[in-house]
Amino acid sequence: MAFSAMVRHEWRVQRRELAPVAMLTVMPVVLIAVLLPTYENALAQTGALTGNGAEHAVPGFAVMFALFLAAHAGMTFFRDHAWRTWLRVRTLPISGLTLVLAKLVVPFLLVLVQLTAVLAVGVALFELRVHGSPLALAVLLTEFAACVLALSVLAVALCQTVVQLAAATNVATLVITGLGGALVPVELLPDWLEPIAPLTPSYWAMRGFHSVIVDGAGLTGISTPLGVLGAMTLALSVIAAVLLRPDRPKEPW
Repeated sequence: MAFSAMVRHEWRVQRRELAPVAMLTVMPVVLIAVLLPTYENALAQTGALTGNGAEHAVPGFAVMFALFLAAHAGMTFFRDHAWRTWLRVRTLPISGLTLVLAKLVVPFLLVLVQLTAVLAVGVALFELRVHGSPLALAVLLTEFAACVLALSVLAVALCQTVVQLAAATNVATLVITGLGGALVPVELLPDWLEPIAPLTPSYWAMRGFHSVIVDGAGLTGISTPLGVLGAMTLALSVIAAVLLRPDRPKEPW
């Protein structure tokens, strides 16, 4: 009962702040439209001579801008500290875990909607053809959205101010997307960076997207990316749970 009430409250607050989510959904579409020929040439260099570049550009920018939403999700915690409502909420007869999960439901759905919207626009406007299972794609999107939220909570646990949160999540997004092959195919990265790429969730997300979109894979065909993404999400969640101190005050600025 308390959990659902908190989720409804979070939605009432979040729906007034949907402009950042809308911007982070529109911007990848704009970049795809501008850079699509570049990605077509990049894929040709990797030996992928079929397609128009949307096979990489659409999921790549979807991954990148979903990660940018990690800061937006983290702001929900700092907002309560700024409004002096966090300590009052902590007096409710619910555990810290329940409180954190209730605050993450709406951001999780927003990340999932954003990812889905970018891919849908890719299909509608940029001739993206998904040859694999829609179910596999849906599971991959859901798992990556969960990973984004785990990263967000970890950032909240590590950061004391909103400025720190914004800086940490923005830098992490650029590093993760760059190293993981979301911005450019991994094959085009410097040789010394390629072994590092599998350490990032974006690498496994992009592997899964390529398998479903290009290779026509189903759930079994992306079992490895799903397994690694799930393990990364679990590991990040455990670290965040250890480091997060619900009773520790945060500075809004």
